[in-house]
Amino acid sequence: MKKAVFLILTTLLFSCGGGDESSSNPCDPNPCLNSIPHKTVCIENGESFTCGCEDGYVGSGIACVEEMVCETPCNEWEFCNNQGWCEISAGRCYNNSQCNDGYACGDDHFCFEIPDPCDNVDCGELGTCVSNNNMTYCKCPEGYGYINGGCIEINEINGVVQCGDSQPIDNATCISDGKTTGKGVLIKGNILTEEKIYQGGEVLFSENGIILCVGCDCSSHSAATDASLLNCSGASVSPALINAHDHITYTQNYPKNWGTERYEHRHDWRKGLRGHTKISASGSATTDQQAWGELRHVMSGVTVLAGSGGAKGYLRNVDKGGTLNEGGTMSLVKYETFPLGDSNGTLLASGCGYPSIDTESVLNNGCYLPHVSEGIDVQARNEFLCLSGQQSGGKDLTKSNVAFIHAVGFKAEDGKKLADRGTAMIWSPRSNISLYGNTAPVTMFDRLGVTIGLGTDWTPSGSMNMLRELQCASYLNNYYYNHHFSYKDIWKMATISNARALHIDSAIGDLKVGLLADIAIFDARDFSDSYEAVVEADIKNVALVIRGGKPIYGDTTIMSGVPKGQTGCEALVWKGTNVCGKDKTVCVQSEISKTFAQLVTANSSAYGLFFCDTPSGEPTCTPTRQNEYTSTTATDSDADGVADDQDNCPNFFNPIRPLDNGVQADSDHDNVGDWCDECPLELGTAQNNGCPQ
Repeated sequence: MKKAVFLILTTLLFSCGGGDESSSNPCDPNPCLNSIPHKTVCIENGESFTCGCEDGYVGSGIACVEEMVCETPCNEWEFCNNQGWCEISAGRCYNNSQCNDGYACGDDHFCFEIPDPCDNVDCGELGTCVSNNNMTYCKCPEGYGYINGGCIEINEINGVVQCGDSQPIDNATCISDGKTTGKGVLIKGNILTEEKIYQGGEVLFSENGIILCVGCDCSSHSAATDASLLNCSGASVSPALINAHDHITYTQNYPKNWGTERYEHRHDWRKGLRGHTKISASGSATTDQQAWGELRHVMSGVTVLAGSGGAKGYLRNVDKGGTLNEGGTMSLVKYETFPLGDSNGTLLASGCGYPSIDTESVLNNGCYLPHVSEGIDVQARNEFLCLSGQQSGGKDLTKSNVAFIHAVGFKAEDGKKLADRGTAMIWSPRSNISLYGNTAPVTMFDRLGVTIGLGTDWTPSGSMNMLRELQCASYLNNYYYNHHFSYKDIWKMATISNARALHIDSAIGDLKVGLLADIAIFDARDFSDSYEAVVEADIKNVALVIRGGKPIYGDTTIMSGVPKGQTGCEALVWKGTNVCGKDKTVCVQSEISKTFAQLVTANSSAYGLFFCDTPSGEPTCTPTRQNEYTSTTATDSDADGVADDQDNCPNFFNPIRPLDNGVQADSDHDNVGDWCDECPLELGTAQNNGCPQ
């Protein structure tokens, strides 16, 4: 029985010698007011006096309090089942009708035993029902998982560990136990990690947003007892997405339209060089507009951005650091748009006579992130030759803490240098395709062992959010790269590989013990593959986004039942509608100290927050160059402008680029193009037989 400490009230009389020497009455004036200033009386007793309380009041030791008469004796009070208790002291009645733990007080004032939620749950021969707050689940012995109503031995097949039941919940992505005061959160679902999927598995993170457990049975972790439970059975529980390349100060711009024109180098459209049309866009987004752009990314499952700008709240701006990192402790990314100092439009086919080449000091940062070789001509490739020290006057910046953005104008030997040095590259396929009709040779990079990350670039020529960029990458893979990449490969580009490329993987990017709990949950009910559910997701499929353990956006039904998810949050209704038929809640005031309505007003002229179909004016992801290649034909199945019977990669899009001297790239001259050659630098090495490292 629970105990309580009660103050025992007694009537106190204070005797004091002496009174006011000027009066023969020691009670005039009343000296008792000095010690007990409320409802006190002074009683004369010769030359001394005593202090007491007025009628109807009793002394409490420090004051006179109103006396209460118990109309019903204690032994007749209706407290529960004689497990409560009653006490009268100093005329006051005290009653506690609380029942013992595991019992509740019924209407008949008797304690009844609370039914065990597991009483009617059948977990099979080996399973044990476990009740956690208002939810129950079946727990199996070590080495077993609960699948389809029983415990079966856990098997790992092709990187998928069968932990337990992974059937989707009817009519919901997740169900919360409603314990909003929980210390941390235990999430059940299909847990996506670099090494494997824990199907029907669990991830547990602490109250301060650190991952404590990932696997089949995190519910047995000591910290799980006090955690809130979020059951997302069948959903894809992924590390939150990372956008490794954006220009957030341009995020208010609408997509541009340059028709069928295609460019050979970024300076062609930036400056209108070599007879090309100039594309102009404003890079002066306000703080509110940048916050709008960041929210746009959050709604696609992103929590980290390398975007040459940023506002307080929402995303971890890793190239800005400080308070813009939103509490994350990670190395600073040095973002550089013009590593050659060539913002004036300098184009060189050879030599390194650029205005100002970055020095090796940039390598002192956690990561150096420069734009390199954005184009398909020799001038684009020459940039890399100078930034890899292969031209006189250049600098060798191909180091393990470097990631080159774009890398479109690369040859196989250039990719090999990246791989050998551990230098990563960041791919922005939509922007590359829409501007140049071609993009980086990513299948070649992958075969050579280069880490490939992914980024949106900017709204004028790229994707508005990471989901659209993932879908562009997937589209190219399915229709132009002969399904070279798996869904997991593409998913990694936006998570694991981006973290590794930016050198922040010691803090973020995977679901791993000790990392920050940046998590995105995707409704996977329409997909057969857990990674596909992320890569092919629409905006409505993003069920919850958590940054450092704090939910900042998601389905309203989920946000209302998880810790830290309510402060400064409100319904997201834009242009009179919810998010594509889904009620969503977004934290605005707690992130940027504004209401959602105020943010909408500040962005009345900015590009949209979300679209339920193809975004308005979205740049193309279909490779096209007028008079070179436009679409597949009966004789050109990969649409690269080279007939299949003459194509050295008939199933891989690998058009002739200006930098390749009029032929398809074939570095080892084995008549197998670099984009499809298992070993593009090894003459005579058969495809699919492994490539010498």
